[in-house]
This record gives sequence, C-alpha cells and structure tokens, in this order.
Amino acid sequence: MNARRVLMVCAAALLTVALTAPAGLAASSAITIVGNGNVTTTGYAPEYWYSPTQGSSTSLGAISINTSVEDVDADADPTVGAPVTSTIHWTVVHLFEALPTTFTANFTATALQTLVNPGDWATVDYWVKMELLSNTGASVGYSSTYVGSGSNDDITLTLSSAGHYNLTDNNSAQLKITAWAQVSAFTAVYQDPGNGEDPGNGEDPGNGEDPGNGETPVIPAPGAVVLGSLGAGLVGWLRRRRTL
Repeated sequence: MNARRVLMVCAAALLTVALTAPAGLAASSAITIVGNGNVTTTGYAPEYWYSPTQGSSTSLGAISINTSVEDVDADADPTVGAPVTSTIHWTVVHLFEALPTTFTANFTATALQTLVNPGDWATVDYWVKMELLSNTGASVGYSSTYVGSGSNDDITLTLSSAGHYNLTDNNSAQLKITAWAQVSAFTAVYQDPGNGEDPGNGEDPGNGEDPGNGETPVIPAPGAVVLGSLGAGLVGWLRRRRTL
C-alpha cells in the first residue's frame, strides 16, 4: 500500500469515527454518608445507654448511606433516586437532671456529580440530624441538624441537655440520629420540542419546536468534534498537495 493510499485511509477513518462517536457518558450523581467513631459526651457522662439494634454500644457505624443514579435514557425526564434513610436510636440514656450532658457526633459526606454534555445536571441533597427526645420518645423540638447539597463535608453535630430538664424525667431520655439523602441526574441528549407544533415543512422553526421530521437532535460529543476537525484538516492537506 503506497503512502497516498495510507493517508486516504487514515482520513476516512478519522471522519468515520467522528460521525459515529457517541454523545458521551451519562450524567450521574452519588453520595455516601458514614458515621465516624462513637458518640462522645462532655459534662455528666451517662451511666447507661441502650439501643434495640446495638445494645450499649455508642458506635456511629450504623449510620451508612451509599446511593447513586445514572441517567442513561435519552428522554426529557431526569432520573431521580429514591430517598435513603439511616437511623440509630438509643431508647434509654440515663442522664442526671442537675448536671447537663453534651453529645457530639461526627460524620463524613462524600458527593460525586458527573456532567459530560452541555446541559447536563446532577443534584445531591442530604441532611444529618441528632435529636433528644423525652423518655417516652416524644419530640420536644430539640435537635441539631446539618443540611448539605452537592458538596463533600466533615460534619459535627453537638447537642446539650442543659436547660432542657423536661427531657430527664426519671433521669432518662432518648437520643436519635438520622441521616437522609436523595440524588438525581439528567443527561442532555434530548431537546424539548416545546409546544409540539409541526411547521409541516420538516425544517427547524428556530423556536425549540419539533421540526416535524421525527428525528431527535443530539449534542455532539467534544471528542467527535476533535476527530472531525482532524479528518477534515488531513483531507485539506492532501488536496493542497494534490494527493487527492
């Protein structure tokens, strides 16, 4: 095979790959939330803890969320993940009314959002809450909450029983920690036809309406643009040298 034929094959290959290259990976979104170590206390140290799920352990390891979505459908609707919740509930925490206790809990939230095409979007929403309840489990509106959105965070929640002696009936209260997260993503490979009106001539009316030709326009991948430019440039160079 001579040099001219090799160059022709290379140019054709570049153009073919450019025209058939996909629009890229799908948009995706993910979040993990984990509890670090144990619940720690300062001030009066509770003499007794009890959780139906982990006994007297004060470990935060049971708080664990790992959820993700990827929008792989070429349509106008985003992919929305189901809400995920993780909870630890100590139903008995012995406190002493005259000496307050401060509870501290640490968590790590790691978010990942992948956007490939112009118009892609992804969301990450989450919160972590620590609350003190009465010894019967009734909410008294006393809590500490961290709300995050699309970021990586080291989270510290602190809550004190000081001034809330209604929590310490019979020298006991309840401590509840909850983490919640939801993710969603949208891949922009579909253009909204607007009001769906067909101009009847198969042309794009220029207002976002359906051109009426039954085709779904897509956004070209950056890689396809580069390959197409290389192929076109090679063809032009060959023509200038009168090779083609």
